[in-house]
Amino acid sequence: TKDRIVTSNGTDYKTIVVPGCKLMPAATLTKLAHLANKGAIVIFVGNLPDDVPGLGNLQARRKTFAKAKKSVQAKIGKRYVLVGDDTEKMLAEAKVRRVSSVDYGVEFIRRRYKDGYYYFMTNSSAEAMDGWVDLGINCKTVAIMDPGNDNRFGLAAVKQTDKKLTKTYLQLDPGESCVLRCLDSDKLDAPRWKYRRMLQDGDAVTIEGKWKVAFVAGGPVLPDVCETETLSSWTDFGGEETKRFGGTARYRINFNKPTAKAGDWLLDLGTVCESARVFVNGRYVETLFSIPFKVAIGDYLRDGENMLELEVTNLAANRIADMDRRKVNWKKFYDINFVNIQYKPFDASDWPLMDSGLLGPVRLIPLVDSEVVWQSI
Repeated sequence: TKDRIVTSNGTDYKTIVVPGCKLMPAATLTKLAHLANKGAIVIFVGNLPDDVPGLGNLQARRKTFAKAKKSVQAKIGKRYVLVGDDTEKMLAEAKVRRVSSVDYGVEFIRRRYKDGYYYFMTNSSAEAMDGWVDLGINCKTVAIMDPGNDNRFGLAAVKQTDKKLTKTYLQLDPGESCVLRCLDSDKLDAPRWKYRRMLQDGDAVTIEGKWKVAFVAGGPVLPDVCETETLSSWTDFGGEETKRFGGTARYRINFNKPTAKAGDWLLDLGTVCESARVFVNGRYVETLFSIPFKVAIGDYLRDGENMLELEVTNLAANRIADMDRRKVNWKKFYDINFVNIQYKPFDASDWPLMDSGLLGPVRLIPLVDSEVVWQSI
């Protein structure tokens, strides 16, 4: 409709990219030919498919396939069908607008709504994203929403490219995600997004001292309370109970707030196996369940001594392996054939121990607001 392909959820596209393949169902190629006849642009990477898969009703399907392929071939070179090995070149020829975040390893999903677009952005690379991103659209307002960090929300810095497209400034650590709300109007009442930068890495303060570790939920039994000055997997604490334990342990330590001047303090938990609920001075901050295990806690700190509590939960793998070693009948399912990936009886008794708990190091990193972003517009 209107030269666009509309999916069942209302998202629209103008171009279909078909990965290289030798076999394709006749119905699929027929549909692609139909879309090309309606004005959609279809890009075949490599070559057109050669034949249909399977042997059932072969001659009839080949006849339908040949008819569809002839229709597709008639559109090659006439803008609607492109065939070749250079995908980027063909996308440019199809005038597909490029979102430059992919150059930084930041992937996205975009959805069109009546008042603009929504982008879900996630940094799947090993490097931090800190720079301007060409969104490939023209909008007047971009708001950043971070549901994982105290529901932060604010207006992003934006500027226009020479092609009258919108750029916005984005900061994402590896593994971090956010939602961008891109509006056609400039009537969104919200504060400016606070862009932050770290001070020199040497200014980070490692929280050191005696950690009190209490196992608070899980099984098969709760290991004894212990103390440690060296963070490591709780499977190394000694005894069989910590090795087979699956559940939650509470880590507690007192520390002094650093005296350095900072606009905020970023708590970096280092390595966590596998999730952590963060409390500062008895106040809940956030639950961290994926990298980066970082959260700003400046609003929760007080001068002098502070208390940090982390409720860390591991995976159930060590407990499952232990039950299989002891021949515990835990696979009590009414309607499932419990097998492994090779469709053989599931048995975890030979699984190696998995690291569990807080491995750290736990650091406080000073942050300052960055006005350079706004000054560069």
